[in-house]
Amino acid sequence: MTFAVFDAAAIERATTSRLVLDTIRDALIAHAEGRAHVPPPLHLDFPEVDGDCHVKAGWITGAADFTVKIATGFYGNPARGLSANHGLVCVVSARTGAPRALLDDRGLLTVWRTAAAGALITHAMARPAAGTLAVFGTGEQARLQAARSAPGPPPRTATSRPARCSRRPSTGRTPRSRSPTSPVSERSTRRSPRPFSAGSGSERPGAGTLATPRHGSGRP
Repeated sequence: MTFAVFDAAAIERATTSRLVLDTIRDALIAHAEGRAHVPPPLHLDFPEVDGDCHVKAGWITGAADFTVKIATGFYGNPARGLSANHGLVCVVSARTGAPRALLDDRGLLTVWRTAAAGALITHAMARPAAGTLAVFGTGEQARLQAARSAPGPPPRTATSRPARCSRRPSTGRTPRSRSPTSPVSERSTRRSPRPFSAGSGSERPGAGTLATPRHGSGRP
């Protein structure tokens, strides 16, 4: 049996921001309409090396294929010169059960999905006149959340602030140091400067993606 294998470079060449946003929007709508089948994820912890693994699967009613994703986060890897995140997605025929493709995305699809979901929810919940994007956190998702928000109404300004907490709520681990408050982007627009904010979760159990409007001063 042979099937196509795509590495991260091939996935990047074949993907656009619009494709990611449209795909995630369609998936969220399918989920809301009850057409998405998503079993509980399998989760493994490797506390001795500060790592975890989760396996997720999903299928949309009527789709020709379903997917199974294996994603890992080994948070001590950067000190070894390695990426903290890796990912592998297997595309399987929902008609025959035969594997059709393997996406060796090295975690790209996971971070893109998280950022796209945050951007879509932000645009859905933000006031039409919102002009500032505030992102809580200064890591990879801070940059991606701002970038994925760009196809919609552009914010007048976008800034980020480090998350402030003493322990990770789901694991009890001490969070790693964050960079100080820093601008993500600055773009001019005719929109009024009332702000909205977007925040993203992670793949850890209990975490999720959140985007909420921030009311401007003088507004209820």
